[in-house]
Amino acid sequence: MVKAKRTKATTPNMGRKVLEFKAREHEDGNTKIISPKIDLHVHTSLSDGLKSPEEVIKLAAQKGIGVLAITDHNIMHPELVPLGEKYGVRVLIGSEVSTIITLQSGKRQEIHIIALDYDPDNSKMKDMLQKNFCNREEYLRGILKKLESKKFYISYEELKDEFPDTLFLARSHIAYMMKKKGYISDTEEAFDKYIGNYQVTPCYINPAEVNHYADLEQAVKAILDAGGRPVLCHPFYYPVSREEMEEVYQTFSRACGRHRGAMEVYYGSYSRQQIQELLEVCREYSFLPSAGSDYHGRDHQTLNGYPYEIWEGLSKGSAYGLNKPGSKKSPSFWI
Repeated sequence: MVKAKRTKATTPNMGRKVLEFKAREHEDGNTKIISPKIDLHVHTSLSDGLKSPEEVIKLAAQKGIGVLAITDHNIMHPELVPLGEKYGVRVLIGSEVSTIITLQSGKRQEIHIIALDYDPDNSKMKDMLQKNFCNREEYLRGILKKLESKKFYISYEELKDEFPDTLFLARSHIAYMMKKKGYISDTEEAFDKYIGNYQVTPCYINPAEVNHYADLEQAVKAILDAGGRPVLCHPFYYPVSREEMEEVYQTFSRACGRHRGAMEVYYGSYSRQQIQELLEVCREYSFLPSAGSDYHGRDHQTLNGYPYEIWEGLSKGSAYGLNKPGSKKSPSFWI
């Protein structure tokens, strides 16, 4: 297989203007129909988001998003489906699953896979999520200790007291506390300068070295067994080399099989160049393109939504969206 030439993975620019997509209008007889927008990767306060599930769903409805996947970390929320109906939003059952891949170099790397639209009663999926929901206290205390060396004083007990309802304490909560205490001006500063993994910041800890998560291939098999669509999350997010990311693509592709795996192409603040690059990866490995904001309710984040055609392609298992620009089958949302 001839590999497409790709640039080195780069850090998403959190200050970059997010590409905006409009709801698509089309004619059905004499009736004008506006297809709803979608967002297939959002978080709530039940994991590391800062807004409640109802607040997120209500915001989605206000933004014209008709299909929403709430993908809290290693948790499933089938009870949110009827809540979505209250606001006219189809809520898909989803989870952002933490997985581990051991690269050829011996390095253990955490990779996130979204389990999209799966059967919540599937025993393999339930068992995998239960085992994946590990105790993260050691990991978080390690980050807090590093922050203390930078004169940022936050205790683990403070985190628990500030977020009593969350089932998944995470770095987003640490960033919130850093802002609350006046250490930073906004939460993105915490990730850019101190705890983010885009450029391995000084207080970053590799979760794969501390937490015990599912093997990537085993996680994919559980998702497929549950009738879900495995989606490789935010490919430019991981602190790996281009060659190491190729290993991830190959392993994920092998586990999924042809046209069963998907990858987040339209994501957060990815640029046109990054999107085009990821579309080439999809063509090379037979991935379906997916779209999600990774909304957490942090500073500067918003829900804009993505074209409905992307969900149509994912739900039908077709390679919709991978045609070259300008072709007769090129999608209307091509950028």
